[in-house]
Amino acid sequence: MLAAARARYPSTAHVAPHGGVDPWPGDESLNPILPFLAHNGIAVPTIGILDIGAMLTEDRKVYAPLLDANVARVVGFEPVAQECAKLNRELHGTSTTYLPYFVGDGTEQTFRLSNATMTSSLYEPNAELLGLFVKLLELTTTVKREQVRTTRLDDIPEIDFPADFVKIDIQGAELQAFSHGERVLRDVTVIQTEVEWVAMYHQQPLFAEVGQELRRQGFVVHRILTFGSRRFKPFLINNDPDNGYQHLWSDVVFVRDFCRLDVLSERQLLSYAILVSELYYAPDLACHVCRSMGVGSAGPSATCTGRGSWDPGDAGDEALPAIDRRVAKPGCDAGC
Repeated sequence: MLAAARARYPSTAHVAPHGGVDPWPGDESLNPILPFLAHNGIAVPTIGILDIGAMLTEDRKVYAPLLDANVARVVGFEPVAQECAKLNRELHGTSTTYLPYFVGDGTEQTFRLSNATMTSSLYEPNAELLGLFVKLLELTTTVKREQVRTTRLDDIPEIDFPADFVKIDIQGAELQAFSHGERVLRDVTVIQTEVEWVAMYHQQPLFAEVGQELRRQGFVVHRILTFGSRRFKPFLINNDPDNGYQHLWSDVVFVRDFCRLDVLSERQLLSYAILVSELYYAPDLACHVCRSMGVGSAGPSATCTGRGSWDPGDAGDEALPAIDRRVAKPGCDAGC
């Protein structure tokens, strides 16, 4: 949950005040996909969302736009009791439930509660590494250890619906969740996960291992949202610990392989397009997914046309705005 402390780089995206992430400059006027689907009489499925490590660390959840549109159901997991109670109190609604599971591999493990609750983990903080950077070890001091029974994602009875989207941030244990959640992940089309580039916790998997497991399960990287960084001590610029060059952690969005859309169901394709459009301002990818479905009456040539509008008609590539000329035709010629 260190992603709450974001470094600010032009190449990264951030959670917007309304939820979702901020668009690239020039994309602000692009319309979301939900009005297009409604206009064309396309039924929108209830988007199933799993929020793993759901502690409130931002003003708005990234999936808030879908809750606002009444098209989502959320089941979240937060093992720290007071934080779980806070979630159910502040985000109370008929479409949201937060439960105190320790998501992992199903074994008994040690949970390290930190002085800054957001850095609590099933892994031991790497004090030697953390102590090299300004204002980092101070946020990861273990104040209590307890033996807990972790629960495999596939064994949680409350996940009794198709999950389309996973938001996960459990301080190094993400790989445990993915490796022991294959049944649940079969329905998922988009994952936002925190990853670490260096071992901030002893024996934790890093980005390479997490990426390898998700690729094995049919996902590819879509974008890196944030780069959490620090400066080496004693350097501190403008008293801002996030103002640094050493990348330590990131939030990364993985999506179903966009060169293998033929293996996805119509429901998965719809949820895929909705999620990348509504949460991540990716109209090009959403168009690519919709075209594979033959959305509207025009068949597979349905695409985005005009300035940010969605048109199911057979407009052809010449009608695409400049921002969407980058959309590859279905069939992917990028070596995939």
